[in-house]
Amino acid sequence: MGAEGGVNNVKYIPRSRRNKSSGLVFSIDANTTRWGNGRTQFYDTNVHTYNYWDIVSSGGQGGYSANGAASENNAGVDLDPWGRYAVIWKGEDNTISSNSDGGWNGPAGCVIDPNSEYRFTFWTKIASKGTGNGSGRLYFGLHGGNSSTTNAGVEHRTTLSNQTNPYFSYPSVSDSNLPEGKWFMNCQCVKPTGTSASWTHPDYRGYYLTDGTDLGHINGGNVGGGARWRSDGTRTRSRNYLYYSTDPTVSIHWYYPRIDLIDGTEPSVNQMLTTPIDNVYDHSKNGANLTPYPLSNPPTLVNGKYWEFDGSSQYLVGSNVTNMNVTTEVSIVAWINSDSLTQSGFIFEKGSVNTSYALFFEGTNNMTFRTKESGGTTYDLDVDVSNYMTVGKWHLIVATFDGTTRRFYIDGKERGSDITFSGKTIATNNNGISVGAYGGQDAKSYYFNGKISSIKVYKYSISPWQISYEYHQRKTSIRRL
Repeated sequence: MGAEGGVNNVKYIPRSRRNKSSGLVFSIDANTTRWGNGRTQFYDTNVHTYNYWDIVSSGGQGGYSANGAASENNAGVDLDPWGRYAVIWKGEDNTISSNSDGGWNGPAGCVIDPNSEYRFTFWTKIASKGTGNGSGRLYFGLHGGNSSTTNAGVEHRTTLSNQTNPYFSYPSVSDSNLPEGKWFMNCQCVKPTGTSASWTHPDYRGYYLTDGTDLGHINGGNVGGGARWRSDGTRTRSRNYLYYSTDPTVSIHWYYPRIDLIDGTEPSVNQMLTTPIDNVYDHSKNGANLTPYPLSNPPTLVNGKYWEFDGSSQYLVGSNVTNMNVTTEVSIVAWINSDSLTQSGFIFEKGSVNTSYALFFEGTNNMTFRTKESGGTTYDLDVDVSNYMTVGKWHLIVATFDGTTRRFYIDGKERGSDITFSGKTIATNNNGISVGAYGGQDAKSYYFNGKISSIKVYKYSISPWQISYEYHQRKTSIRRL
């Protein structure tokens, strides 16, 4: 996808929240259904974009930890492999006195089945190879050992020896096969325990440019470029580093790490190269046990990109999510395409009707952000959307409460606010959530008429910087749906 010209990249870094965790407590995205209704396994629910914002101050985010000094790991905006603005993990300004020169360790404790095959992938861009002297190496591997809470052991692909420090590859940054200034996707595998020493590498193994060009296997690492799980393996943890660089001008960018269970439902290499299938979550790990498959009359999933709600009976419903019981701050982020601005239809509600917080249309050209005070009444922030929204067009709707002020944003711009809920506590409940109607897991009504592509809920009031990022990061692709 082409980039949007004239945008000042710097302004999309969410500065005011850099010292907070991602705060994402709920996410549903139609893209998660594209590869087999969530059967493809993703090893971290906050695997990209927003989980990199904090690495400068805390050394990691979303379960990821930084390799090397804090000064060598930075969050910044760059174009992702599909030409969209995204927050990227950057290894740069490395100190020549240390071997560790930027990079990341994936979340610990990712559960695996040692009897299954898994594919590890992530994106890399060598933004600068430096001066050519002491450029260092790009390490791609797993943590060794075995622990019920950390890392599963693996064995060498052909010698079958136990590997305590396993790497699939570690090519030199200056390797002529690796381009400068271009994204390439790295793919490697771990075979099931007991796989014979004579197995051959799968077709997907390699380094690929976005146009499908296979850069080759680069090198075999110290596990022969692949591995098999040890029989007692239960968990794994990936890692990708810049190491041994003595050239501070070398700059490496990383984006979108993931792991797939190889069971026939996983996307192909070509699909991963050509389709920006990000914002992917395993809802069970994200705290939400959604049950939209099947309902008696679920909304229509269109091309794995959005749900179409008929305005009369269709909805999605989820069981209770404890960490969505926010009390002092909240944000609801939704990409919607409404068939009417004069409908009475709920986009999202936490709990039974009017028991916690919700976002919905009501009446003529009116959108409402409703919050109920604990032990008290409901308070509505209403916005006339007739000048900001168009029927049949995609819009980003964001509602936030920071403990003092409630705000409405449409397409990245603030369109209304009030302080009537200042100092109050949001009521909590255990009645689940609903999308496309009110009522959580209870009785339904006020059915939404239109399309919904994604909804996120944060446990804090996201900043204008983050809202601007959410909008510009996706607006080009979503308007082509």
